[in-house]
Amino acid sequence: MGNFGPRLQGIVGLCAGVYRLSKRTVLSLLSDLLGVKMALGSISGCEKAVSQALSEPVEEAGRFARGQNEANADETSWRESKKRVWLWVMVTSLVTVFMIHASRGKKAANQLLEGFFGILVTDRWGGYNDWPLERRQFCWAHLIREFRAMSERNGEPARVGKGLMEAADDLFELWHGFREAAERAVRPAVLWRKSSFGTDSASGSRFQTGGYGRDSQSARTSLHQPVL
Repeated sequence: MGNFGPRLQGIVGLCAGVYRLSKRTVLSLLSDLLGVKMALGSISGCEKAVSQALSEPVEEAGRFARGQNEANADETSWRESKKRVWLWVMVTSLVTVFMIHASRGKKAANQLLEGFFGILVTDRWGGYNDWPLERRQFCWAHLIREFRAMSERNGEPARVGKGLMEAADDLFELWHGFREAAERAVRPAVLWRKSSFGTDSASGSRFQTGGYGRDSQSARTSLHQPVL
C-alpha cells in the first residue's frame, strides 16, 4: 500500500473495523471529508496493512490474556468466503482476544486457550469439556435460565428449581454488577456480521479479529463474577 500512508490506513481501519462502515461508505467518507479518491479494492489492502501492523500487539495481547487468573470464553457463527466458520472470544479484565476457526469443537477451544491455566467461565458447550472441572465456572446467566426452567415444572424438580433460584438471588444480592463478559464482547462482532454478511477471505477475518476489528470498550470489561 505504497500510495497510502499509515495515517490514512489507520483511518480506513478505524472506519471499517471499529465503526463497522461498509467499504463503499468508507470510500464516500474519504472522498467527502478528505478529498481522497481510492478504489474499492484499496480498502481491503488498507485493512490488510493494518492487520500486519497490529500482528505483534495482537500476539502480545494473547499472551497476556492466557497469563491471567480468570477468563470468559464464548463462540458464535461467522462467514468467511461464503462458508460458515466460528468466531471465538476470550475475555479477561484488561484484554479481549478473538480468533476465527473452521471448527466449533475442542480443537478450536484448546487452540484459543492454550497456555491458560486460570478459572474459565463458559456455557455448557461441549467444546470446553477438556477443561478441568475444578477450574471451570459455568456461566451464571445460563445457570439461572436452567434453574428457572426447573422451577416451572411440577413436583420435586419445581421445588429444587425454586430453591436454586432463591440461592442464586441471595448470592447476587451480595455481589452487584453481574454481567457476562464474553457474550458482551462478542456482540459487536455479531452486529458487524449481520450488516456485512461476514468476511470474504482469511485476510478479512484477521482484520476483524485484530485490534481494529472490535470496540475497545470490550477489552476493559470487568470479569468479577462470583466464582464458586
